[in-house]
Amino acid sequence: VKVPQITKILGNKTAEGINILSVVLDLFAITSNMAYNVIKGFPFSAWGEGFFLASQTAVIGALVLFFGRSLKEALLFTISYLAVCVILMGGYTSVSVLWSLQAVNVPVIVVSKLIQAFTNYKNQSTGQLSAVTCFMLFFGALTRIFTTIQETGDGILLFTFVCTSALNGLIAGQILWYWNSDKLKKKE
Repeated sequence: VKVPQITKILGNKTAEGINILSVVLDLFAITSNMAYNVIKGFPFSAWGEGFFLASQTAVIGALVLFFGRSLKEALLFTISYLAVCVILMGGYTSVSVLWSLQAVNVPVIVVSKLIQAFTNYKNQSTGQLSAVTCFMLFFGALTRIFTTIQETGDGILLFTFVCTSALNGLIAGQILWYWNSDKLKKKE
């Protein structure tokens, strides 16, 4: 899902317009969701995309730091993230703590997406955000509502995906709204 975003950053050698705090909060939400599902023993089909989303989001975070700051910060970010994954999914964290992290996901997702939406609004552009990635995230979250109902019936997961769908829809809407804004700015 996020490969088009990674490709766009690498191709343009910039992560301009991508808010690192939004990426980190998104990574927190994806990782805590994945860890909760893993520890609860839910089937891979209920959480497997989380592994790929987390990996790709971590790469985006590292690229934002690499192009915006330094290689050292990008490496520190990557190593720290891997350590957190081991702690959360290696049997070192209780189910109750993981449930609490999952419950915190909704406000984290709201803040994460609103930070990016505000950055887009402030810039009057979506910068290096990939339209393909944004729309895939939107439709993917809508799909996760259905699969969560079918495979887990877990209320906290369902609420998380409903909120995620709405907020990804906001970002997708901004992609459409600001579609030609960069081209118009260059003409002026």
